[in-house]
Amino acid sequence: MHTKYNELQYQFHDLYIAKCDNILLKKEIEIKKKMFIGKAYFRIDQKRIRELLLVTNREHEEILEMFKSGDGEKLRFFLEHTHWRLENAQYDIW
Repeated sequence: MHTKYNELQYQFHDLYIAKCDNILLKKEIEIKKKMFIGKAYFRIDQKRIRELLLVTNREHEEILEMFKSGDGEKLRFFLEHTHWRLENAQYDIW
């Protein structure tokens, strides 16, 4: 299940990279893609993985809405302070 989820994560982020005109954002997304949680699912409790992935999906929905509304400042704040929050970094760096 998680392998397929990770494939979908890559596709999701590749879509933004393809559509985005902001070179800095494109580079940041490429960096983040290399650190996806899925590379070490076996190290994380299965219940915790599910919780993290559900939160991530909800955040992606919010990000999509911010892209659609064109609110760049709100989107940037959300990415920096919510989606890429420090407490989840422990899951991204393996």
